[in-house]
Amino acid sequence: MKRFGAISVPAVLALIGGGIAQGGVLTDVLPDMQPWSAEEIQTFGISTANSNDKLVSCDDWTQIDPTNISGQEIITFQVGSANLGRGHLRTRRQSMSDGWHFFQTTSQIDEAGTCSAIEQEIAIIPPGQGSRWLPLASFSLYNVAEDGGLGDLVVCQMKRWCCLISISTCSTNPPCSLPPQTDSINAGTRDVYPFHWQDQFIPVEGVPSGQYWFVHTINPAGLLIESDYSNNDVYFLIELNQEASPPTARILWAEQSMCPAP
Repeated sequence: MKRFGAISVPAVLALIGGGIAQGGVLTDVLPDMQPWSAEEIQTFGISTANSNDKLVSCDDWTQIDPTNISGQEIITFQVGSANLGRGHLRTRRQSMSDGWHFFQTTSQIDEAGTCSAIEQEIAIIPPGQGSRWLPLASFSLYNVAEDGGLGDLVVCQMKRWCCLISISTCSTNPPCSLPPQTDSINAGTRDVYPFHWQDQFIPVEGVPSGQYWFVHTINPAGLLIESDYSNNDVYFLIELNQEASPPTARILWAEQSMCPAP
């Protein structure tokens, strides 16, 4: 788990200030980001790329391919991004000479139950990439291996955006409160990005018909601070039929997202 700086702010609602928490040992209260698979299951299908669709590198999320892919075949869907931790997700961005600087605020709680908040810079996005913010998710297509597992990677697309709304999803009993920032997903809620939203697709032009593993990974670059990075993937077995008129993509099996045990 990522380590934090030593500075804390001694008031729940304070995001800037001085002082060291006086209540003894501090425990981090962090968000836990997970894909919410119901969104893809309900909306998964073939569409056509438009002029807003850009290929974003999964190897370097700051790189956007300038190639126009309008008219190419894509699989697209809604995306649900759930915060199933006990801490709220809070980020803000600030424009500086070298790009947009992103900061995340998280909670801490002491042995007496008193909450405080700390802020940490988590990313810098280069200039000239307006409206494409943090790497929220990646969408990968893999061949099916002989043993039924993941085979070779076929294609990967990175989605960059974050935090428009908070839809009640699970009860996680957050012990600390944080005021909203530029981008926010409350503990126990999810953000939903509509069908064929920005960067939200898998390019399949020329990909042969067959079965594939589709993997949705949230927080793929590990930039967002969260309590558990081991539950950031959700898996779908899909079938692509390029010979159909029009071509089709359907989900054969989907991993179901679930609320954490109380």
